[in-house]
Amino acid sequence: MNEAVTDVLLALKPPAQPSIGSSASQKITFHHPAYELQQGILLSFSASDSGGVFHETARIACCLLADCRWDGYLSTKRNKSPSPVDTTRDGILTCSDYFFHVPGDHDYPVVPSFSHFRFPTTLPDSWTATPIGSPTTELVPARDGTCRLTDLPFPNEVLHIVPVSQEKWWQENTMFKHTAQPEKSMYTNCPENALLVAWVLQKTWDDCRITLLPKAGRWVVHVFNSPGLWKDSPKFDSQPLKGVSHAFLLARFALIILDEPSPFLMQHSPVRRNLVLFEDGKRKVCRMTAKEFLEKFGPRTGRSQSRSRRGSSAGKKSGSSGPPPPVGSQSQAGALDRLRWMEEQWQRKLIWNDDRVDGEEPERGRSSPSPRTRSVSSYAPSTDGSSVSVDSRSGGS
Repeated sequence: MNEAVTDVLLALKPPAQPSIGSSASQKITFHHPAYELQQGILLSFSASDSGGVFHETARIACCLLADCRWDGYLSTKRNKSPSPVDTTRDGILTCSDYFFHVPGDHDYPVVPSFSHFRFPTTLPDSWTATPIGSPTTELVPARDGTCRLTDLPFPNEVLHIVPVSQEKWWQENTMFKHTAQPEKSMYTNCPENALLVAWVLQKTWDDCRITLLPKAGRWVVHVFNSPGLWKDSPKFDSQPLKGVSHAFLLARFALIILDEPSPFLMQHSPVRRNLVLFEDGKRKVCRMTAKEFLEKFGPRTGRSQSRSRRGSSAGKKSGSSGPPPPVGSQSQAGALDRLRWMEEQWQRKLIWNDDRVDGEEPERGRSSPSPRTRSVSSYAPSTDGSSVSVDSRSGGS
């Protein structure tokens, strides 16, 4: 089996209880300097990057929360205008607590949820400097060739970077400006917003538990074990990217951070917090308690908000309807259903080390192949000895 996809699937297995003192049990917390230590928590990472957190990833996450203040910086001091940490942007942060500062604005407002997030007019240098190649075709399967996360050749599916469910946000933020053909990209179905991803990772991708982030000039796959940024697993390099937009990858990172109940708001206290809201088409800054915000806007847990509609990914032509054409003596729809069933069994075997299929009792003394040697091609259904191929085409074709 492709080793990268095995590593991803195994990373999704519920982690064992970490031993005391291990880096997996250590948390690095980032605070707002204008609030008491336990009332101004912005977010928290597990120390999974060589015993710490990659500096630029944490800084950009805080910048997004601070309404895209790319000039913001991290310090170990809470007082006004302290010196930034001496760790380079490509270095590792290892202290347990940091404060995110914005020059000239000690009490800067915080974006409370993704629906209030306005996409910036400029992107951070660390994102624009990380290369993405030029495409030679608008057809995403032909452009990417294999899964861009794992290099798995089959089965793959074309999935959205910014989900279909965020089309209202897409249009409000004129995201079509970041495409080669804006007039054809008023909706999320465009090749710049699409990526070829292994089918076994579709639900995890749709749940926004996987993304690509820049790290020292290369794109790295981040797998998050829990919603939000509380526990993240080890990272590894992605396959080379072509034709996707830096802007949409940044928007996806913002969605992961902001589409969960924010720790900044979930700290129930009477403290009135400085928030930046987008309401009735206008941006405004106001002070509200967490209770007032939740009573007005409700708790936006966001998992249903972030999932793409199955069957309407960027690989499907916009406006198409009816059943897929038959393939041989077996319909393509039947093949897809079979693949989905096999995907569930495959994930059960790889992640949970369970050989049973649905409704089947375990056989005594049954031996099973190692998850690392199981071949994905053995799960491709066929009618004539050859694998069934799924042809996904981009909405921009």
